[in-house]
Amino acid sequence: MEPQFCPNADCTAHHHRQKGRWWVRWGKYSTVLCGEVQRYKCRVCGKGFSEQTFSLDYYAKRKVEYSQLSRAVSGCMGVRALGRLFQVSRGTIENKIFRLAHQALGVQGVVWGRIRLGEDLVTDGLESFWVSQYYPVNWQVLVGAQSQFIYGVDAVTIRRKGRMREEQKRRREEKERTYRVSAKGVEGSVLRVYQGVDYLLEGAVSQPVQLRYDEHPAYRRAFANDAALQEWVQQGRLELRSYSSRLARTTHNPLFAANYLDRELRKDLAEHVRETTRFARAAHTALERFMVYLWEHNYRKPFRINQPAEDPLTHARKAGVSPAILRWAESWMFSKRVFLSRFPLPPPWLDVWLRMQETPLAQKHPYLPHYALL
Repeated sequence: MEPQFCPNADCTAHHHRQKGRWWVRWGKYSTVLCGEVQRYKCRVCGKGFSEQTFSLDYYAKRKVEYSQLSRAVSGCMGVRALGRLFQVSRGTIENKIFRLAHQALGVQGVVWGRIRLGEDLVTDGLESFWVSQYYPVNWQVLVGAQSQFIYGVDAVTIRRKGRMREEQKRRREEKERTYRVSAKGVEGSVLRVYQGVDYLLEGAVSQPVQLRYDEHPAYRRAFANDAALQEWVQQGRLELRSYSSRLARTTHNPLFAANYLDRELRKDLAEHVRETTRFARAAHTALERFMVYLWEHNYRKPFRINQPAEDPLTHARKAGVSPAILRWAESWMFSKRVFLSRFPLPPPWLDVWLRMQETPLAQKHPYLPHYALL
C-alpha cells in the first residue's frame, strides 16, 4: 500500500498532492483482527498513521461482509436479526451500519455533484414512527419523476393525530409536557430537502424543472415563504405543481415516483412496515439505515424487478449517472474509508453524518464516536 494523502485534516498533504514521497514507513504492529499492520509517518506534519486508518474497519474489533450487510439492511431485516445472521452482537451491527451510512453519504455526495438533472422532481412525505407511536415521523423524500432516483431525504417528528381514546389523549398530553414537537416541522423538513439539492437546478438539462407535490398545506406554506425558491420560479427555472393524493396510484399518476418509493420502503425497511414491532429506537440510527437503503435503491437495485437479469439498468443509470462514476462509487463504498474533510456535504447531509437529529425523550446531543468527526 502507498498512502494517497495524509489523514490529518490540518496537514497540507491531506488536500493537495505532494511532490515526491511525503511519507516514510514507521514500523509495524500486530492485531488479532488484521494481523501485521504497516505504520507510516507524514514528513509534512509529523503525524503517524497506519494502513488501517484508510480502511472501513478502522478501530474495528470484528469484521463483517459489508456488501452483504447492506443488502440485508435493505431486505427488511431488523438489527437483532442481522446480529444473528452475522453472528455478532447488536452493538456491532449498529456500528457497522454507522460506518456504511458514512460511506453512503460521502460517495453519494460526490455522485450527486456530477448529475445533470434531466427530469422533473416529486416530493412527498411517508409517515412512520420512532420511539413510540406517540411520536410519528414524517420522512420527506425528493425523487426523480422518471428514474425514481432518491435525490434527498429528511425526517422530522410530528404530533400524533387521528382518532384516539380518552386515555390515549391523556397520555399524549403527559408526554408533551416533556417533549413537544414543532408545529411547523413538516414545512422546515420540506425546505431542508430542497436546500440539499438546489444546485441541481443550475445544471438542469431542460428548464423549467417541474416540482410536483400533493395538496398538503405544508408544501404551499413552505414554498411561499422561501425567497430563494420563489426566485427560481420567477426566473423560469422551476415550476411548482400540486396534484391530488386521491388519484389512482398507477404509472400515469404524476406522483407515481413518490407512491412507488412509499411502497418500496414499506416492504424493504423493517421499521416502516405498518404496525411493526421493529420500530426505530433512535432518530439518528434510523436515518443511517435509510442512507444505506438509499445506496441500495439508487445504485444496486434493478430499475424494474421484471427486467432481464443481464440488463444493468438501475435507478442511477436511469437518472443519467455514467457507468464510470458508478464503478468508482462501487469501488469506494465497501473498501476505502470516506473522510468528511475530503468529501464535503451540504448541511442536511452533514447533520446526518454528525447525528444531529434529536430523538424524543432522549439526550439532546447523542454520543458521537471519535471517528464520527474525522
